[in-house]
Amino acid sequence: MAYTGLFSFLLVAALTLWIPLFIFGIYKVIKKENKKGACLIIAGLAWCMLVFGAAVSTFAYFTYSSFKGISSHKTVDFKPEQYQGETGEIILSYGKNATITSYDSKNYTTTKSSGTDGIIKFPSGKCSLSNLIITEKDSNGKHWLLSIPLYRKFPAVTISRDKPVEIKIATPFIATVSSSNESGKDVFDFELKDGAGNSVSIYDSSRSNSPKFQLVDSRGTVVFEKNFEYG
Repeated sequence: MAYTGLFSFLLVAALTLWIPLFIFGIYKVIKKENKKGACLIIAGLAWCMLVFGAAVSTFAYFTYSSFKGISSHKTVDFKPEQYQGETGEIILSYGKNATITSYDSKNYTTTKSSGTDGIIKFPSGKCSLSNLIITEKDSNGKHWLLSIPLYRKFPAVTISRDKPVEIKIATPFIATVSSSNESGKDVFDFELKDGAGNSVSIYDSSRSNSPKFQLVDSRGTVVFEKNFEYG
């Protein structure tokens, strides 16, 4: 985080910039210039204490602010029909029944909004989109969830009435397995993406089962198994 960099800078300044003053002060004392030497030594120590105190105060303030934000975090289910302010739309190129979450770091609030026609409404303004979940039903009537993380592609968006935010999602969903050899061991990496390049997860509505694939050797022994999910 940014404040840790500031804290480190102040701490380094406190621990290093006073040293020349301190050493030069001792040199003056050795040269029998006791008054100048004492002033330099005191100035060096005062500088160290001042900047070190500022560093500790900065770290304490931002740490307190972070914990305060976490403890006051709340989740809101947005209901457009009850909202009195202006709203904007997020339009999906695939999927009808969907829920999108957004996060407001300023107010420490997560907002969830759902739609059944591929259009999700949100309050107008700036926000950071977090996640998208689309619900689909297969031929057996079982519901499956498609989850797409949005925070990398949409870290800061502006929702407005005049300009919808479009999220491109495309079929087919493509599973890729790559292999490598590390320290004499075969390592397999799995990746599931949609046709638009989004990393995705797929699991059933109970979140207990995901589609799986298996890699077997020539004898039919399973040597690798993975769920069709992201992460």
